[in-house]
Amino acid sequence: MIIFISNVQRMLRKKWNLIPMLVFPAALILLVMWPNMEGTRILRVGVVDHDATPLTQNLMDVLQEKAHVQKIRDTDIQVKLTEDLFDYVIVIDRGFTGKLIKNENPMIKGYRIQEANTSAPVRIGIESFINAARNIAKVSEGDSDKFYRGMKDYQNGSFAMAYQTIEDGTRRKRNTVFVMGFLVLGMLFFSSIAATLVLEDKQNNTFYRLFYSPLSLKSYMFQHILSLLLLSLLQIGAIFAIMLLVFKADFGPSVFNIFAVFAVFSLVSVSFGLAISSASKNKRQASVVSSLLVTPICMLGGCFWPREIMPDIMIKIADFVPTTWILKAVEKIILGSSLRGATMEILILFLFALIFFLVGTWRRVDLEKL
Repeated sequence: MIIFISNVQRMLRKKWNLIPMLVFPAALILLVMWPNMEGTRILRVGVVDHDATPLTQNLMDVLQEKAHVQKIRDTDIQVKLTEDLFDYVIVIDRGFTGKLIKNENPMIKGYRIQEANTSAPVRIGIESFINAARNIAKVSEGDSDKFYRGMKDYQNGSFAMAYQTIEDGTRRKRNTVFVMGFLVLGMLFFSSIAATLVLEDKQNNTFYRLFYSPLSLKSYMFQHILSLLLLSLLQIGAIFAIMLLVFKADFGPSVFNIFAVFAVFSLVSVSFGLAISSASKNKRQASVVSSLLVTPICMLGGCFWPREIMPDIMIKIADFVPTTWILKAVEKIILGSSLRGATMEILILFLFALIFFLVGTWRRVDLEKL
């Protein structure tokens, strides 16, 4: 196991290699998770106000006391919620106040991410406000002046909206899924760098001297791949430890299941690195090829943003990159699925690993035959 031990030592001895291995993904995770380490946070509410009356303004003023309220447009609702810029969005239709004063039953439309429950305090507060306004409207008998005087007296009395922070487990889990994309990015970059050890051995003629030693080419490649897998697993374990101990990340029902999925992806990343080193003449060329391939692969797979916001054609193309399937598997397991529930994604990852491995080793197999 000389090659195995040597490769591990060579990679860990150079502190520069720790940047793509640990520092880079940990820094990106820090940027995303640090704001969510606070025990409480202000709820964010978007308002589309087509009515624009003193009553609707009054409602926004009441919400503003305990939530960050911002007016937005109808066309912004889906994007704002998808990008997690708002916890809840309400739409007040034109004529809402007039219908309410006439003792009709107008409704305020509310939009939220289906799994999230952080909007509950806002929804309860709005319902309380509207129910109070309806009761006052009944007494006012259609007189807007009486209605607004009644609303003013009501608010100057005992009316108050009580907000309580509700811990949103689903939000925390989805946040964990999102930052897992940065680990995927770091694994691909690190494996691409580690795989260039073969190119380094070629440059100093170590690779070719193997033909004059008892060590076979197959043994050399086996130990080389095994060392890369170990380094990749160490990278996964270190990032997981940081996320659990420092950021208190929510990995769902089983951390082991998430680690198992990433262990499968380590096969993909190592095979990907071998394919790049096989197609490159030297380390510099391998570095350029790696940068040109890893970044778009991670973009398509959803490592930087939700895949749902991409055009349909890009989503279809993304099905042909491994990053899509590792993040799909991670999302399923963190949100409660078992490893069996992510069988299809895991099998597809194994297929990518096999394809990359064949691309990365076919030249060396031909060389051995010679």
